[in-house]
Amino acid sequence: MEWALQDAPGVEKLAIYESRLNFVLPLYSDAVVCAYDTSRFSASVLEDVAPAPPHLLADGVVQANPNYVRPELLVPELESRLA
Repeated sequence: MEWALQDAPGVEKLAIYESRLNFVLPLYSDAVVCAYDTSRFSASVLEDVAPAPPHLLADGVVQANPNYVRPELLVPELESRLA
């Protein structure tokens, strides 16, 4: 996810991108892992993306994300913060 550390147009919408992936990824059988270096991303970015994935990989174990918010609920909330 280091591409999102660049000062490029659209990176401020990272959490929206992450959440909207939940509409697309179920259409394919591929596994996708978004890996964040927590020492490089701000706490606010990590807090925004935390509810986006339905599952987490922690200590080598895949588990349900207890903070998951469905994209149809999360995206409007995130978009309202950018307005």
